[in-house]
Amino acid sequence: AIYAACIFFSPSHAYLPVIGGIILGVGAGIFWTAQSSLMMIYATPNSRGKLIALFWIIFNLGGVVGGFLQFVLNFHNEGQ
Repeated sequence: AIYAACIFFSPSHAYLPVIGGIILGVGAGIFWTAQSSLMMIYATPNSRGKLIALFWIIFNLGGVVGGFLQFVLNFHNEGQ
């Protein structure tokens, strides 16, 4: 929502997308670090590899499903 607001108001303030990107980048770095720490803490040493692989499968499956959904919705689109 922060980046969307920055993009919305960018015609009058050209610096806002850069500020929004910085805020999102710092926040993402914090969240990714916390997420990997939790995966390492909660997983047993024998299951860490499986759980990390499962996380990456689910994470990347979101992009695949999103891309496929866009393809299906726009398959018969002739354009303008």
